[in-house]
Amino acid sequence: MRVRPAVVGAVGAVLLALATPVPLAGPAGAAGGGDSVTVDQVGTLAADGTITLSGSYRCAAGTPGTVLVGSTLRTAAESHGVGGTVATCDGASHAWTNRGRPEQSSVTSGPAHVDATLLSLSPTGLPLPTVLAAGAQDIDLRPAAA
Repeated sequence: MRVRPAVVGAVGAVLLALATPVPLAGPAGAAGGGDSVTVDQVGTLAADGTITLSGSYRCAAGTPGTVLVGSTLRTAAESHGVGGTVATCDGASHAWTNRGRPEQSSVTSGPAHVDATLLSLSPTGLPLPTVLAAGAQDIDLRPAAA
C-alpha cells in the first residue's frame, strides 16, 4: 500500500501541533487581559488545623463555563487540596482566598509550597476541566492570629 505524501505531511503537522507546549498563563499585562493566577508568600495555619491560602487571579471576560481557583499545599511529608473559590471572569484582577482543614494532617507552621490553578469547567455536556492558568509559590505557613 502506498501512502500519499500529502497525507503523511498532514499527519506530521498534527503530531507537531500536539507536541508543541502551550503556555498555561498569558502575561499579566497582555492585550485582552491574559489569564493568570498567583499565590501570596504567606499562608496561615489556625489552631484547629484550618489552612488559609490566598493570591490573585485574572480571567478574560466571556470565559465559558464555571471558573474555579483551586489550591494545593505541599510539605515535605504530605499534600492537601485547600478549598476552592468561584472566579469572576471580567478581565480584571481579583483576590482569592481558600480555606480548608484536612483530616488526619500533620501540617505544621514553616516552609511549604502552594500550587494554584485557574480551571474552567465546560458549560455543556460533561463538566470537563480546562486549565486556564497555573501558578506556584514557596510560602511561609504561619500560625493564625488568635
